[in-house]
Amino acid sequence: MTQATEQPYPSFGAASQTASSSSRSAQIRQSERVRISELLPGVRTRHDLATFVLALREDLLSNGSEWENPSLERFLEAFSAWCLDMPSSSSGQPPEQPNWNLIAQMLVAAAMYE
Repeated sequence: MTQATEQPYPSFGAASQTASSSSRSAQIRQSERVRISELLPGVRTRHDLATFVLALREDLLSNGSEWENPSLERFLEAFSAWCLDMPSSSSGQPPEQPNWNLIAQMLVAAAMYE
């Protein structure tokens, strides 16, 4: 797995990445913190989302006191509420078929949604 020194999290969109979840998680822990919102634009594939979820987990472990919904119970309640209140697209309706990036946005929203 190739990593640029400027990007502490595993790169998004890489063609093949064979590192296990535990080694990816260790790489995230050892690197300097990047704001989760900076990672959102790179989430395009299933692999990107999985890597993003690991980064989100690490952010919770490191910065859980900054999260509005740090417990699973509160997170899931906020996730559900945000799904129902989700901002509309340019067509005025939430998308019927979400993409990987929208799922990542939903996860971030659930962390902070009141």
